[in-house]
Amino acid sequence: MLPWAVGLAAVAVIVAVLVYVVPSTGGETNVARDPSAGAVDLVDQSKPRKTIPPEARRVAGTFVLTAAQRRHLDQAWPLAGPEIRQGMTYKEWLKGNIAVAPVFGGIKTAPMAIDAAEKDWAMLQILITPSAPGAKPAMYTMRLDRIGTGAAKHWVVNEFQQWQSVPIKHVN
Repeated sequence: MLPWAVGLAAVAVIVAVLVYVVPSTGGETNVARDPSAGAVDLVDQSKPRKTIPPEARRVAGTFVLTAAQRRHLDQAWPLAGPEIRQGMTYKEWLKGNIAVAPVFGGIKTAPMAIDAAEKDWAMLQILITPSAPGAKPAMYTMRLDRIGTGAAKHWVVNEFQQWQSVPIKHVN
């Protein structure tokens, strides 16, 4: 009886995940083909796709590769917003005791998804898969803000926190 109950529970979890992950096909949808990858995706044409400027994407990527890994913190300093710096001096920042969730084990992949975006801010979700054997992937959230005025306006990271660990079973 127990194997049947476990099997039924597993099916229920799979269905729940599919309902949550697979986009609704309500409204107008078209099949779009990515010519470079040959992939076929359903694209919901009823909602505009969320985008961020290339500069914001570069700031996000560089920040993960520097501040989150505690490497080249001098390069991360100009990308850190006031909420991350928390009044720290440049010398204090370089010591690495910063308000940024650490990423250990190197980075194998770090795809980003835009959770929300407006003209001067964006929320991203980043799934970081470590390159170190046995290290587990984790989901992070990042808030980017565009600060300054005129020509000095630029993107900074004001939040980078681990959201959840992602259990993945490795098959040998």
